Amino acid sequence: MNVNNLMDFAIFGETAVDQKISIERNTRLAQMQVRIDAFQRTLMYFSDIITDLTNHGARLFWVGGIVRDAYRGVPFNEADIEVHGISGGKLAEILGKWGHVSLVGASFGVYKLFSLPVDWSLPRTDARNGGRHPDVSFLQNMNLYAAAARRDVTINALMIDIVSNESYDFFNGFDDIDRGVLRACDETFFGDDPLRLYRVMQFVGRFEFFVDDSLNAICAGMDVSKVSRERVEEEFKKLFFLSKRPSLGLRWLKSVGVLDTIFPELGCLSTVSQKKEWHPEGSVFEHTMQTLDAAAHYTYASDEQKLDMLYAALCHDMGKALVTDTTSGKSHGHDEAAVPVVKSFMRRIMHNQKHIDRVVGLVRYHMMPLHFYKQNVSLRAFKRLAIKTAAYGVCLNDLAILTRADALGRNGAFCEPLTPFDIDMTVVEFFTKHADIATVLTAPLERLVLGRDLMPIIAPGPKLGEALAYAYELQIEKDITDKQELIAQTLRKYV
Repeated sequence: MNVNNLMDFAIFGETAVDQKISIERNTRLAQMQVRIDAFQRTLMYFSDIITDLTNHGARLFWVGGIVRDAYRGVPFNEADIEVHGISGGKLAEILGKWGHVSLVGASFGVYKLFSLPVDWSLPRTDARNGGRHPDVSFLQNMNLYAAAARRDVTINALMIDIVSNESYDFFNGFDDIDRGVLRACDETFFGDDPLRLYRVMQFVGRFEFFVDDSLNAICAGMDVSKVSRERVEEEFKKLFFLSKRPSLGLRWLKSVGVLDTIFPELGCLSTVSQKKEWHPEGSVFEHTMQTLDAAAHYTYASDEQKLDMLYAALCHDMGKALVTDTTSGKSHGHDEAAVPVVKSFMRRIMHNQKHIDRVVGLVRYHMMPLHFYKQNVSLRAFKRLAIKTAAYGVCLNDLAILTRADALGRNGAFCEPLTPFDIDMTVVEFFTKHADIATVLTAPLERLVLGRDLMPIIAPGPKLGEALAYAYELQIEKDITDKQELIAQTLRKYV
């Protein structure tokens, strides 16, 4: 019985509560179908495509996320359809009548039709082969139970017949959504695909569901060493982009005892203590989790920026495990010490060097806003810092955002970050105000003197490069804003 109904049970008795649950379920199922029908009406030529496929013997089912999210009342804008009864070649041929068809992930038999936000796939079985990807077999006449059983968790095994609207719930997935529980469809086969550990991680973050004991035990014993970096990266993206509290997924990894093995850079942070005066929340791990959630709450200009900032929040204090003085609790130099650790961590998750560079740059300089505030530095210092961070693809505004999240990750009363109303944001305000006054908040100071300004007198080569660097240094250190004056002073030194 759903724990939310315990009070009703005490007052009205079991029969009345069962009736109430049944009515609520029927209402949610009806609303689910309304949402799916509304989505279906947005799909160009969809009814004609379905008719064409069924005329050729196909049975088509909404599967996975669309059913789960429609039942939960969560917005969705894409869908998966599983096609039974015809071959992949026939599916591609029929879809091809309606536009360009592409096969994405050939080993998984997924077809895309022009701009429709739908993945069309065939029922399949997976078998591990000891490598990074499973051996996949397609069975066009696979029975529905077996097709559902190959899915990871029960809430993803729900199916709806597109023609009849009949729903299939072989593993009580609707009950598990109501209860907020993640369970394996088939415990025997769940562990065959080690990627599923990372999928559960992001499901915990996205849905804020509990994981049942049996699934916890399976995940605790999974070997994920052969999961490809690209697949791990995709699951982290889902965790970061689709979770309000992405820390929940990582806390879950910690709770089942695998974080220390797969991401020791994070796992070890739970044993690093901090001065309570500055960090009432406790360990560096707890601080990191709260900082990550605080970063997730911020509104970003782009998905790329959000991805960089959340990884930076996750990594920003990794250096503390290397330099923290256990007696004083101080961790001087942890920003610099973190650089090689962060590089290693990020390279195991993603291949995009630009993203890695930006995360490293944010971590390397994340203490500068506090240092600048304490030292009340000149505007020239902001200009110099903007040049250093730009080398990593990072601007000072990014540092301010990370500092904000860092400051909010200090809740000693509960495992959620503070709000901006709870703490003094003077450091962030000082940093952004002065960076803006220095006109380097979003980019380094624009160079007044370029190569073409000096080349009539200085020939291309190392000397020209030195002269340009000197001109830029003069512009910053002497605060020279007159281009001709800057050229004149540079030429006096190099001609």
